[in-house]
Amino acid sequence: MTYTDHHGILKASPGAAVDASTLSAMAAGLLAALANADAGMPVEIDLQETADADSGTLKFLLAASHDCRQRGLKLAVRAGGKTGELLQLTGLAHHMNLILEEPSK
Repeated sequence: MTYTDHHGILKASPGAAVDASTLSAMAAGLLAALANADAGMPVEIDLQETADADSGTLKFLLAASHDCRQRGLKLAVRAGGKTGELLQLTGLAHHMNLILEEPSK
């Protein structure tokens, strides 16, 4: 997972699918990055690499949402495909400020 501070926004990009098999490593990396973030800083998690969400994806996002809320950070999630659909169907899209990405043609 890579983290960059882009114009005052902490951008987290896993670079691979976030699923049950990668959940622990991704969550640990995100917690470390959030610990260094300034209060009120926007956080954007880019899950465009996660085409098919599973329980690990949802656990990761729920934990990220909880950790951001506790630290006073504003979370947004960039996703598309089945991941975006799942977030919309579960009603989590609103709580995570979903930025829905359509695949480029």
